[in-house]
Amino acid sequence: NVTFDYATSDASALAGSDYTAASGSATISSGSLSVPITVSILDDAVSEPTETFQLTLSNVVGVAVADGVAIGTINDDDAPALTLTIAAGSISEADGAGATTATVTRNTGTSGPLTVNLSSSDTSEATSPASVVIPDGASSVTFDIDAVDDFIADGTRIVTISASATGHAGASDTVDVTDNDVAGVVVTPTSGLQTSESGGTATFTVVLTSQPQPDVLIRMVSSDVSEG
Repeated sequence: NVTFDYATSDASALAGSDYTAASGSATISSGSLSVPITVSILDDAVSEPTETFQLTLSNVVGVAVADGVAIGTINDDDAPALTLTIAAGSISEADGAGATTATVTRNTGTSGPLTVNLSSSDTSEATSPASVVIPDGASSVTFDIDAVDDFIADGTRIVTISASATGHAGASDTVDVTDNDVAGVVVTPTSGLQTSESGGTATFTVVLTSQPQPDVLIRMVSSDVSEG
């Protein structure tokens, strides 16, 4: 039999974040040429270069060892990408500037600044900055999303905020923008208007309480058609 102790150690890969440290003793039985030693690799969402760790043999009994150090190589399976998360699922047009915030995150570590381009699918409902910078030493940055208050009774709209950066897969998230406009009509004056029966006229003003999208047909009805 051949017996030995073994232990892993860090190179560019780090125990606890890239792989699980392993150590112990093993025996190659008489008549066998090998014994398996398992080192578990940890999957993460970070895009990294190829990394390595070492496995070192010690206290070998039963055979001479020329080189007791092996190199393990970890090939990354994560492509460079962004993620975008909007804090609130719903905002109101009345919330205005800073209605909610969003955070864009990179999975490529924290080295160097990264410019991220932003866009809104409907700038008449919600807007974002044209771009933000994830600073050196950080993996994310948070920015404001502004609600746009209009006079259109258009109900709740879904707005998509998108992020893109050179060399990274883009990301997006959505927010519901609820309307604060009510479709209605105001007629003035409501009382006190006087005119003559003999061909006189009276003028009323009809005002919509919100900006219409289609044409609005208003039907006028007199409470006393014998008078006017």
